[in-house]
Amino acid sequence: MNVFQEIGGSVAGVKAYPQFLKNRAGKVIGYVFLLVTLAFLVGNIKGFIGTSIFASTMEDKLAEVIPDFSLENGRLYMEEPIYLEEDTALISFDSDTDVVFDFTESEWRDMLRDYEDAIVGDSKGIVFKSDGEFQIVQWPKDISVSRDTLKQFLPIIPIVMVVIYVLSYFGSLIGYFFGALILALLGLIVASAQKYRFSFGQIYVLSIYSKTLACILKAIFKLTGLSSIPVLGVMLSFGLIAACCAYLILAMAHIDRERKAQMQVVNQMNGYPM
Repeated sequence: MNVFQEIGGSVAGVKAYPQFLKNRAGKVIGYVFLLVTLAFLVGNIKGFIGTSIFASTMEDKLAEVIPDFSLENGRLYMEEPIYLEEDTALISFDSDTDVVFDFTESEWRDMLRDYEDAIVGDSKGIVFKSDGEFQIVQWPKDISVSRDTLKQFLPIIPIVMVVIYVLSYFGSLIGYFFGALILALLGLIVASAQKYRFSFGQIYVLSIYSKTLACILKAIFKLTGLSSIPVLGVMLSFGLIAACCAYLILAMAHIDRERKAQMQVVNQMNGYPM
């Protein structure tokens, strides 16, 4: 089977899983690279577009409308507030307020749910939102920045965003292999309890393919914004974990039944009693 047939086979059921055990390590690694790449592109396509708009907005508009400001000793000082909103991007700074740390991450998620990318800052800190990911940071006390300093760095903002996406991609790859490792440890426990005869390497290969549907659905949830909804996002995450476990357990049970059936046929052919 080619990689796309394997993706279909790993999602359609567990009948194809015995064939996956015959794959060499290079093919399994290539499968993960292709699957994660496709899922990353699908899940982040809105983010790519939003980031491009966001970057161009920052570079074109901030140089014109940003007021004089300074960041010293962990506090932000501005002549006047900034509020820029375009499509699903938001930039808001107001040094006369002190609200960033008055709200929890969950509350910020709810307030900024209509934006793909957002930056909200006040006198003490800043909130970042990028493609559903949040970070709340206090202004550093050992850094001094002014408007003139910021303007010098505006041209490299798109480069920085590209680097962030590249790091995020490799993080997804590492996360996939690590998640399969955790799943394989669970599979090892199940195999021991059910007296299945699998090596850890075989269980790890099955775990890699068992995560296929979850990887695809996670990308779709991210594309549609469902994963950024606090309660629903948690429920979906648990559902994906359950799906991975179900695929692995059912695959091991299916392979064990096939092995026993083949052994019975061999015994019959050799004239051994059943």
